[in-house]
Amino acid sequence: MKKDLNKTNEQLSFELNDLRKKSKEREKILKAANQQLLATEQQLRAANQQLKANNQQLAASEQQLRAANQQLQAQTEELSRMATVVKDSNDAITIQDLEGNITAWNAGAEKIYGYTDKEAFKMNITELVPDEYKSEVLNFINQFKKDELVESFETKRKTKDGKILDVWMVVTKLVDDKGKLIGAVSTERDITERNAFVKELVKNTHQLEANNQQLIAANQQLDANNQQLSATEQQLRASNQQLATSEKKFRSYIENAPDGVFIANEKGEYLEVNKAACEITGYTKNELLKLTISELIPQEYLEKAKNHFQAVIKDGFASSELAYVTKSGEKKFWNVDAVKLSDTRFLGFAKDITKRIQTEEKVRAANQQLVANEQQLRAANQQLIAGEHELKKEKIFSEKIVETASAIIVGIDKDHIIRIFNKGAESITGYTKAEVVGKDWFKMFFPKEMLNEMNKVWKDSWEITSHSYVNSILSKAGKEIIVSWQTTGMYESEDVSKHLLLSIGQDITERKRAEEEIKKRMNELEIFNEATVGRELKIIELKKEINELLVKTGQKPKYEIIV
Repeated sequence: MKKDLNKTNEQLSFELNDLRKKSKEREKILKAANQQLLATEQQLRAANQQLKANNQQLAASEQQLRAANQQLQAQTEELSRMATVVKDSNDAITIQDLEGNITAWNAGAEKIYGYTDKEAFKMNITELVPDEYKSEVLNFINQFKKDELVESFETKRKTKDGKILDVWMVVTKLVDDKGKLIGAVSTERDITERNAFVKELVKNTHQLEANNQQLIAANQQLDANNQQLSATEQQLRASNQQLATSEKKFRSYIENAPDGVFIANEKGEYLEVNKAACEITGYTKNELLKLTISELIPQEYLEKAKNHFQAVIKDGFASSELAYVTKSGEKKFWNVDAVKLSDTRFLGFAKDITKRIQTEEKVRAANQQLVANEQQLRAANQQLIAGEHELKKEKIFSEKIVETASAIIVGIDKDHIIRIFNKGAESITGYTKAEVVGKDWFKMFFPKEMLNEMNKVWKDSWEITSHSYVNSILSKAGKEIIVSWQTTGMYESEDVSKHLLLSIGQDITERKRAEEEIKKRMNELEIFNEATVGRELKIIELKKEINELLVKTGQKPKYEIIV
């Protein structure tokens, strides 16, 4: 029994020791597990901090993304404005690489030269040059490759149908983002009609000078003849017979003139009319001689007709386009050139221009339709502009054109504050971009006494799609600059504050001064002409000679010779 009890105690002692060992092992395991749990908790806390940092970074990235989107939208709108400038310009704007190959071609170029952009992209610029000017353009390209300065110049160009044009060319260097020369941007304006007009003015001036020389010689000869005429009564009678013949010729000319001829008194009552006057009005001669000027004029044109008649009385001559009513009640239009013969006699030449006026009205209606079509095309064009990458490239291209163009390019907002001012504007006006951007266009470039007038004109000009005009501005040095403007409205943005009136201006000061000098010279010659023939009324023979000379040169007789 005792042995069994000892054995049981030993067994219990063994099991107790075993339990103690297992308890210590469990403690070790629990301690290790606890340490693992603490490490895991620390990792979770670190992960949570990292998550918070990531969230903050994500929020910052989101703000940057929003700012980038806003900047992209602004760049897109600015690009749209720049693209519209190039597209809507009446001048030809082209780009050529260093070999003269055409890489850009706007609507103005297609209008002037007749080639579409697809045709132009297959051409070299030399294909637009007449044969006799080939060497000039090749020399120009060589100069450009050498990076030599090439100023604006006048040259010749050939259209698709072979017509030769006079062109004023402004050339700008085109460089890549590293400043390397890669081509040329040229702005070309068709000045064919202007040159023809100047040539005609010069020709007429020379002709008038020649006529004056003839008149001077005739005056000298007539002075000698006057001495002979005063010597004998027989010579005077012969002269009177010649004057009577001249008057008959004059009356015959009036009666058979292709245009209506009217003679009226100071009250506007008709005293004499010719066949053509009867034909265009539908009245007989007797019927017209019972009427007055105002009875042939519609009510809405009476004020203009009255002003025309007063101008003839005051200045001795006036020309106006007026409406008139025929005997049948039909409203027509004529151009009236009237001269003052005396205080009680006025001579008028009337040419029917009804067909021309009707044609002009049709053209105006067609132009309005074209403007509507152009607006639709612009809207469609906005829908077609897509792709951020292409927009950025076009923006850079347009900015380079605006910034490097030698013409004045300014953008003005609704409050006439300057927003765009390119290098061409800096060069011509003497102001820098920093001096004018953000300032009032009118206060910077117009005299103070013109500000009220300019503000009134601005109200009518704002929101006009496009128009052309000529006015003067003042340079930084106070010098007057005459500028020919082509203006385009930029109203596409939904944000009204971003609307602009964009204007491209060409300095025509020298050209205008040359034209004024020619006109001044012609006026001086006319005054001299009047002085040489403004002799005493008794020298009737001299007036006859002058009238004959004027007829030979295709002009109307100046004097009415009454026996």
